[in-house]
Amino acid sequence: MPRLAVPSFAGVDLAAWASANSARLSHELDVFGAILFRGFEVNTPERLQEISERMCGSLCAYAERRSPRTVLAGDVLTSTHFPADQSILFHNEMSFAREWPMRLFFGCLRPADEGGWTPLADSRRVFARIPAATRAAFLERGVRYVRNYHRGVGLSWRETYQTEDVAEVEAICQRSVVGYAWVDGGRLRTWQDRHAIAAHPRTGETVWFNQAHFFHLRSLPDDTAAAIRRNYPEEDLPQQTYFADGSAIADASIDEINAAYAAEAVGFAWERGDLLVLDNMLVAHARTPYRGPRLIAVTLGDLYSPGRVENGRADP
Repeated sequence: MPRLAVPSFAGVDLAAWASANSARLSHELDVFGAILFRGFEVNTPERLQEISERMCGSLCAYAERRSPRTVLAGDVLTSTHFPADQSILFHNEMSFAREWPMRLFFGCLRPADEGGWTPLADSRRVFARIPAATRAAFLERGVRYVRNYHRGVGLSWRETYQTEDVAEVEAICQRSVVGYAWVDGGRLRTWQDRHAIAAHPRTGETVWFNQAHFFHLRSLPDDTAAAIRRNYPEEDLPQQTYFADGSAIADASIDEINAAYAAEAVGFAWERGDLLVLDNMLVAHARTPYRGPRLIAVTLGDLYSPGRVENGRADP
């Protein structure tokens, strides 16, 4: 992983190929989870939009935003704006949400001078690698994501929900089954109870599918986590994860999850014009530090909603 696809002769129209080979594309993604198309000159936002649309049923919006991005064209966004000298942890896009995209498309418009890889990890193998007791605890209890929108800390609620209207924010939360409260004179607090694992709708395989580790203080540098603890009481932490019954997730469990991702990580160096297609449930992605300008464009496709969620498991 990723499966590598290159043109066997000059002038291959990748958009046309995708339209004519949708069943093969789906099969390859079911098996490998990730395909790297190299040599097809996917080097503009418009080109990424066109090919993404041919490779999935429909593109979808980046909802319940957790990271800053910029729109490049149409449905094409930049990858997360985050300091170049820091890593971004492994995650499956929007796995904290009630609905999520099944396919992700990354287009390399400009690779970094050094680093800036997008490591991948098979979510099936991550699930198998996490100790059984930890898996069982998450399956039984699920995950609760709590977020406090403090001024100047992370995205504002206006950026997250892409509106200035308080009533619209409340309506979005109600539709998405997100609890909310306006505290301390108008600051928004949200919480949502979600699955920890999920069954893939086509293959039936069980995958580790949550961001409990990503938003837990344990995954931050020790000095950063300590500073946050000093400045905010538990109920006002900017972001934190718990089991869905409200009990704490032990630091040791977060360490086990991060270790499982690290053990399954694979990577490659980006080249300009690369297109990386991911099955978002089968494969998690991350980002390494880098130097020099870097521009990776992203589209999200095939919004999916599980048919049934019980405790910590989501099923078709």
